[in-house]
Amino acid sequence: MKQQPLRYHFKIQKNWRWKIYFSVIQFILIFFWSSAGYSDNFIVTDAGTEYQATSKWSGIFTASNKTVYDTSHLYEAENTQFFFKAYYKTFLYNDRILFRIPFTYDNGYESALFSADPSLSFGVDLNYRLNSALLVSTSILDFARIGGSISEKPCRDSFSRQFHCGTGLAWTDSKDSHITNTAPTQFKLQMSLLF
Repeated sequence: MKQQPLRYHFKIQKNWRWKIYFSVIQFILIFFWSSAGYSDNFIVTDAGTEYQATSKWSGIFTASNKTVYDTSHLYEAENTQFFFKAYYKTFLYNDRILFRIPFTYDNGYESALFSADPSLSFGVDLNYRLNSALLVSTSILDFARIGGSISEKPCRDSFSRQFHCGTGLAWTDSKDSHITNTAPTQFKLQMSLLF
């Protein structure tokens, strides 16, 4: 028996939004990387090959008659998943202020019943050293987001009734349980004593 060569299918979402996201990422990488020689830094803190922007359905649910159904094949990814988290940092005012722009990119998720557009989110982080022993930090996380829209599609049973394959609920009753991409903006203020 002849063994087939291993093939890796790389599917990128081909809509106009993807082109915009990719252009923004290129701009960030080129702009920040070119400025890295001037004591600024572009640092990647995390990267991976899975979808992380929101949760997603497993496709396994228990119906009202206590029967367990496995529709996980309808939630299997059809696109290439990846994400990275990074930040740009620079020092200001004689190195007393550390200014950072953290950002996260996620390539989105495509399956038969659940899809999420690629997303790019930004934050701002400012650390100010008042003196040699006191540091004040302020952060705004996820204050700006581009993309990340989520859409879900229903399943149909043998009577052509629509239902949600993630929860087992009737489609009209499942609207409140649909996944949304509405991460709240977080504000942080912190004072630290340095010893």
